[in-house]
Amino acid sequence: MLLSPAKQRRVNQALQELLQGLRRRAQGAKQWRHRKQAEKSAAEEAAAVIRRAKNKPEGTWDGNVYRPKNFQERPDNKKDKGHLH
Repeated sequence: MLLSPAKQRRVNQALQELLQGLRRRAQGAKQWRHRKQAEKSAAEEAAAVIRRAKNKPEGTWDGNVYRPKNFQERPDNKKDKGHLH
């Protein structure tokens, strides 16, 4: 080439750093896109779970806590909590 060996090394080093920077940015963009897709998927799944829970007629809501009737303790089914079986 027309450059001295020292200048050629600097040009090569600068090009390698540029290429590495571009690779890092591309990888970061890919990771960002995957992270956003995962967040969107999680939000959609949470909304679906909430929607299913709200549409169930059996059970009660205590603030933002849903208590299904099949998990409520029945008065005729008192367990002695002092004895383990």
